[in-house]
Amino acid sequence: MKHLHRRPSRPRFTINLDSPWIASPIVALGALAVPALAQAQGNMPWMGALTEVETALGGPVARAIATILVIILGFLIAFGEVRGFLGLFLRVTFGLTLVFAAATWLNMLIPGF
Repeated sequence: MKHLHRRPSRPRFTINLDSPWIASPIVALGALAVPALAQAQGNMPWMGALTEVETALGGPVARAIATILVIILGFLIAFGEVRGFLGLFLRVTFGLTLVFAAATWLNMLIPGF
């Protein structure tokens, strides 16, 4: 009679959406779709405000902040201080660097963006 009792089968492949390895590409793909949607929608009332924010984040001040953050990030990586509070600081620094430099990188990857 033991052979009649089967364990419940587990799914062979599960997706953990809490994992940054899964969530980050999903967010990136969503961000790539935004310009296409913006072009399709035409001239919306909030486009002026969004253009001002993009200009502010892509200007010379943002480039200077991104450069300083990359230098700090390089020193932290070079000296191996990536645990505890400094690890958190490293992640925040890298994240802010991505935020401030995103417009510059996209313009470099996609000319005329």
